[in-house]
Amino acid sequence: MDWQDTGFFLSAKPYGEHAAIASVMTKHHGKRSGMIWNAKSKKMASILTEGNQLSIVWRARLHELLGTFKVELEKQRTEIVFSGPIALNALNSICTLLDSLLPQFDPHRKLYTETVRLLDRINSTQNWLIDYLEWEILLLKEIGFGLDLEKCAVTNSEKNLAYISPKSGCAVSREGAGEWASKLFPLPQCMLSGKVKEQEEILDGLLITGHFLKKGFHPHSGLPKLPHSRLRLESSIRKKLPK
Repeated sequence: MDWQDTGFFLSAKPYGEHAAIASVMTKHHGKRSGMIWNAKSKKMASILTEGNQLSIVWRARLHELLGTFKVELEKQRTEIVFSGPIALNALNSICTLLDSLLPQFDPHRKLYTETVRLLDRINSTQNWLIDYLEWEILLLKEIGFGLDLEKCAVTNSEKNLAYISPKSGCAVSREGAGEWASKLFPLPQCMLSGKVKEQEEILDGLLITGHFLKKGFHPHSGLPKLPHSRLRLESSIRKKLPK
C-alpha cells in the first residue's frame, strides 16, 4: 500500500552507511516515520533540513510497517537557520516537540496547519513570538494538557483573570486566588489578548507552557527537563531582554 501527502521534515536517524529513518509531520497522515535509502547523498542532505516542506510518497506492504519514503522538496525554510539564535531555536524546538510528543498515525490537521503558518511567519513579522507561544498552547491541547483560560476556576468569572493553576492549567481571578495567589503562576495578559506589551510576557508565558509540556513527556516522573532545543529558546529570549 502507499499514500502521497505534503508535510515538513522533523528529524532523521542514521541507518547503515547511506540510509536514515526520517520523521515527518504530514497534513493528512499525522506524524510518520519511514526509511530514506539515499539520505546521505549531497542532494538529499540539503532537502532533509528541519522545517523544509516536502512532497512525500510512503510505501509499505502493510499499514503498520515502517515503510519507505520518497521525498521531493516543495519549499525550503533554511532562511530561518540564518536569522539569528531565537529563530533557529524556535525552529528546532517546534520540530523536537512534535517529534517527541505526537504519536504515530494520528492526524492533527489543525496543529499541522498552524505549524506551517508559524514556520512561514518566523522572522517575517516583528511579533512572531506570540504566534509561537499560542502554538505551544495549541500543542498542549492536542496532547491532552489543554489550558482553560476562559474563566476563573473558582468564581466562574471571566473578569480580572490574573493567575493560572500549575496543577490544573485553569485560570484564576484575583478575587478567586485569595491567599493561594503565591502558589499560582502569574498569568501574562498576552496569553489572553494575543497582544504583547513587553517581551517579558513572552518569556513568562513560555515558562508556563513549558511547565505543562513536561507532563507530556512523562506524566508520572516528577516533571523531567524539557528538550535542550526548547530550553535554548528560553535562554536566547532571556538574553535579548533589557537588563
